Amino acid sequence: DRDVIVFDMGGTTAKAVIIEDGRPSMTSEYEFRDGISTSSRFIKAGGYMLKVPAIDIAEVGAGGGSIAGIDKGGLLVVGPQSAGAMPGPACYGLGNDRPTVTDANVVLGFINSTSLAGGKLHIDRALSEQAIRVHVGDPLGLPMQDAAHGIRAVANAAMARAIRAVTVERGLDPRDLTLMAFGGNGGVHAPDLARQLGIPRVVIPPMSGIFSALGMLASDIEHTALKTVSQRLDRMSVADLREIKQELRKQVAAQLAADGYQAERTAFLWEADLRHEGQATELTVPFEGEDFAQIRERFIAEYFKTYGYRDSTPMELMKVRVAGRGLRDNRLDFGNMKIAARPGSSRSGARQVSFARGEPAVAVEISDRNALDASRRQGPLIIEEFDATVVVPPDAKAHKDAIGCIVLEFDS
Repeated sequence: DRDVIVFDMGGTTAKAVIIEDGRPSMTSEYEFRDGISTSSRFIKAGGYMLKVPAIDIAEVGAGGGSIAGIDKGGLLVVGPQSAGAMPGPACYGLGNDRPTVTDANVVLGFINSTSLAGGKLHIDRALSEQAIRVHVGDPLGLPMQDAAHGIRAVANAAMARAIRAVTVERGLDPRDLTLMAFGGNGGVHAPDLARQLGIPRVVIPPMSGIFSALGMLASDIEHTALKTVSQRLDRMSVADLREIKQELRKQVAAQLAADGYQAERTAFLWEADLRHEGQATELTVPFEGEDFAQIRERFIAEYFKTYGYRDSTPMELMKVRVAGRGLRDNRLDFGNMKIAARPGSSRSGARQVSFARGEPAVAVEISDRNALDASRRQGPLIIEEFDATVVVPPDAKAHKDAIGCIVLEFDS
């Protein structure tokens, strides 16, 4: 798939990004604010605006370490406050007595209730139960397991909001996309999010718990530059655009050369920020060469996808941007990647898992990634790895693809 929702859930936050036609969506402005940080085109001026080129990402304060509690109105809230790595969730026994999302997952059986990281990190389920009971269950008059389900539900609602921010707000239907989940908690919560949003398939890559760090090692070097134009498109000539591109290309090529990348190891990707005359917000479209017809067509298509109608007002070219990439000689090839088995990471056995409030817990087999193959296996199943856990709910089938990704497909 070249159109994917990328979902990363770690310890403090969850993030969502759209990959369209193999390219991450980019933005020239990003706003930090309470609740959800995003480049939303519809909600602005509620936080701190950062005007820099960035991946078009939505981020919420919902991670494994996000603290659950009762607000002044008597409602259950989760995050954005986090227990961090030290002291961490209550089950770590390092001094935090407040319940977190991880504590809820431990109590419900989604996460190993005695140890994590291949047995290197010992945890105590009783501490999770006590924290949830004291700080959530008793104040709300709920049984401890119902309170744990409530914590998961609130956290999932916040993460679903982030996914909607990069799909529905961008004119995309999440039901048409695949959800690629990683981070230590991505495989634990992605199935619930997929079901909630109608996403038919979830993909969890190898080494999912450290996938972001792995991406930093696999990425090319990139420099960006932009030039403000602020001219009507129909009043510009090909020579005008060519001159702008030459200026930007020269600037970025010099930066890449300073990093040791000569012309034969570079690539340049071009984008234009456009708007209809008189409007305040721009949309970004990629382009090649100096083809004004291509730029117009792509802007019209992007405008219709985002706002649902077409406008005949003249277009303004506000900015031209270039991303110059220095292409690494030895990029990590995921297609040929081989993962050695780590001592202590292999799991087997079974444990009780409560998949839904009001339903009895069921015994679920525990396995590791190597136990899966290309044949589709019906859930429930829990796959435990050194750096992550993947939950296959009862209404999903799981298999492993050619490069080792776990693929979950939901029963229709």
